[in-house]
Amino acid sequence: MGPTEVEWDRSQYSLRDALRRKVRRYGQLDKPYVIAADVISPTADSEDVENALMGDEVAIVSETESGRYSVEPSRKWNGVWTSENGPRNTRNSAILVCMRLGPWSVSFSSVCLYHHPAAKRPYDSALTRLPQWKVENRNRRLIDGNSVREILGLPIGWPE
Repeated sequence: MGPTEVEWDRSQYSLRDALRRKVRRYGQLDKPYVIAADVISPTADSEDVENALMGDEVAIVSETESGRYSVEPSRKWNGVWTSENGPRNTRNSAILVCMRLGPWSVSFSSVCLYHHPAAKRPYDSALTRLPQWKVENRNRRLIDGNSVREILGLPIGWPE
């Protein structure tokens, strides 16, 4: 048995860097601006997407007067859409995230529309048929939708 290497999955950072480049690509637009991204990392998931958009998850630990510790979940302000000064990249309306989408995987790949919670021009058109992720009153909400397979009318297990 040879030596083993372990490394942290950096999917959220790669996605964050790519989205930051894309979100700055165009100037001010008079219509909603949706970016599409295909995440190809085999270990990436929706948490990586949320961390890339909203900032790294952290835990704030504080000691109470009784000597106990309390832990409160929070986020760093290093997301594509977040900063210490408030929302950023608000000209971006939403990001359509595909997980490992390809011609051979279209019938089972996960696709979700992530809405910018502070977008100047919110998106509300055809892509809202897909599953959606929204933040309302600081709470995230997943909204069911049709899969790409259903929208395209493909049989289960396509292609066979």
